[in-house]
Amino acid sequence: FNVAHDKQGSSTATVVGKHAYLPPEQFRGQPTPRSDIYALGCTLYETVAGVPPFSGATAIDQAVKRLVEAPEPVAIRAPGIQPALAALIMELLVRDPQRRRDDAGEVGDELASIGDAGPD
Repeated sequence: FNVAHDKQGSSTATVVGKHAYLPPEQFRGQPTPRSDIYALGCTLYETVAGVPPFSGATAIDQAVKRLVEAPEPVAIRAPGIQPALAALIMELLVRDPQRRRDDAGEVGDELASIGDAGPD
């Protein structure tokens, strides 16, 4: 989310990124390093479920849903998913960035350990 200010103090905002992967805080103009963790959660959700965590007719519809709704549990969309993977994905998609992981390496390690455990 980029904000530009002109000499009169007016500002314009531009959202940077693919709307299907933007976290709620980015729509509010308050991105954090944990915004990328949310995008990873969106990517994982779509990879295992075949659909993004939020749908809507327009990007605005999807943004509003991100701001006020939790995504449908990925286990409903992908019934054969490992419970540990489902839990991790949903944890990455929590709206409050302070409740998200802040270390992508840690997430990668957890994904590797889930993969090592094999399918359910």
